[in-house]
Amino acid sequence: MLYVRCVQLMTEEEHNGPGFHYVVRWRRHDLAPTAKFEERPVDSKSNMEIIDGQSVYKPYEIYVLAVNDAGDAVSPPRMLIGYSSEDSPSSHFSVCLSVCLSVPLDSGMM
Repeated sequence: MLYVRCVQLMTEEEHNGPGFHYVVRWRRHDLAPTAKFEERPVDSKSNMEIIDGQSVYKPYEIYVLAVNDAGDAVSPPRMLIGYSSEDSPSSHFSVCLSVCLSVPLDSGMM
């Protein structure tokens, strides 16, 4: 399992338009650059994503993108290396990502 926890969610003000959500992308770090990224959309109010079916105790490249109906965030996401586990993490152990991104302004909102 791979646990991705966003430390600080973006406020509604920072969504810059309708359809805001996050996209989590990951791939095995030890197989990069040949491994393809997998991705999953995540609700804007969710601060944790659990990704089952991953190899145990392996390094993963993890990105969290901010997206709205106008497109992906303007600032590129920061890649972090996290490790998969065999079971649920304890309360003090998880991959923590701090997301600070700007998403495009929806032209209909101006």
